[in-house]
Amino acid sequence: STLFFVWLIIEVRGVITRAIELSPRELVAWPKNIWWYFLATWGIYPIAYALPQLGFNGDVVVARQLLYSIADIASKLVYGIILSRYVLR
Repeated sequence: STLFFVWLIIEVRGVITRAIELSPRELVAWPKNIWWYFLATWGIYPIAYALPQLGFNGDVVVARQLLYSIADIASKLVYGIILSRYVLR
């Protein structure tokens, strides 16, 4: 799954780089910020995935589920809102 994850990040970087090239001058900052937001939110998933290495008690299970929930909301819902605002501009 790590290879797919890295491949996905590389592909998204290519798409965002293309968006930077095609964006009007006043919107060039948007794709750059979207890229950093993407990295920050998708970077939560590997942390949550590796969390059971600290142990497998109730606190770790709750923390892992919390991280997955935060990552899902931030990387899907909020990311979609940001992308729609960019496209509509």
